[in-house]
Amino acid sequence: MSSEVTQRKGDAVSKSVKEEPKESTSGSPSKTKKDKEEAEDAPPKLKYGPMPRFSKQRLWSRGILITGLLVIVWYNSGKKNEQSFASFDEEITTKAMKTRCSPSLDEAVKPFPKCIPKQCGRFVVDNLFAPQEIYALKELMERIFNEGKVEGAATVFDLQLGIMQLEGETLDLFKLNSTKPIFQKSDQIIYLNLKGKLQRLISSYFAVDHWSLYAAAPFFITRLTRKFAKRENDEYWHPAVHQKQFKTYQFSTVLFMSDYGTDIDGGRLIFIDGDNTNRTVDPKVGRAIAFSAGEESLHYTERVLKGTRYAITVGFTCNPKDAVADPKL
Repeated sequence: MSSEVTQRKGDAVSKSVKEEPKESTSGSPSKTKKDKEEAEDAPPKLKYGPMPRFSKQRLWSRGILITGLLVIVWYNSGKKNEQSFASFDEEITTKAMKTRCSPSLDEAVKPFPKCIPKQCGRFVVDNLFAPQEIYALKELMERIFNEGKVEGAATVFDLQLGIMQLEGETLDLFKLNSTKPIFQKSDQIIYLNLKGKLQRLISSYFAVDHWSLYAAAPFFITRLTRKFAKRENDEYWHPAVHQKQFKTYQFSTVLFMSDYGTDIDGGRLIFIDGDNTNRTVDPKVGRAIAFSAGEESLHYTERVLKGTRYAITVGFTCNPKDAVADPKL
């Protein structure tokens, strides 16, 4: 009996030994081939734990991307292209650009057949005035602006009326000239020469009768700086149409008396054209530009960032009733 019990115990021990898994020499359970393959394919364990997951992470990322693209498209759609029409480095004999005349300009010149332009647009020339003529104009401008202290962004002198508009006061230089000589007899010749050459510039490009053009008011000289404007009228950097701004203008001319990049930074004349393009004209001493004054010539003067910009603006009309007499300097 005892021997039978002993034998049963032995059989149980041997069975338990057989069922117990074998251990490898490293102390870990042995792995099958399948277990090894699954272990190799499993992602590596993260050192600092699992990364946080957002249930709508993909939706958020796509939304941000689309919003960014829409912002870029919106920004570029409102941004006009910029092209140089007359750069400072160019030496321009003649350079022109035709545009379609606006209905308002057509209506204004219609009663005057000899004054109807062959085309509208703009025309630039650099050598209209001789160096001695430019020197005489500069000397005249110095005498004029020495009478007015630079206070704000714009100082304007009306050469036909003799009035200088300053911020805070108006000076009558013709009246002041009786007690303090500002003008000389030779200034009358300078004025007539200036008006005559700009008048011929318009006549040649727009193919209108020279004697059908008359000087219109205002005939003004400007001094522009980077200072802040104290009055709304001195904010020269806003877009404007001369025909609307000055009423009697059908044609406009500007003679620049400062060099872009040397005397001034900024101060370019910029035309806002209907093809979503801004065309720029760099100021250059002696450079003259003539342009039709209707809505086809919407433009503005770029704000001066450094230095002082001098220029002379002369307008012309086809209507003899709107003509102004020459000043007696």
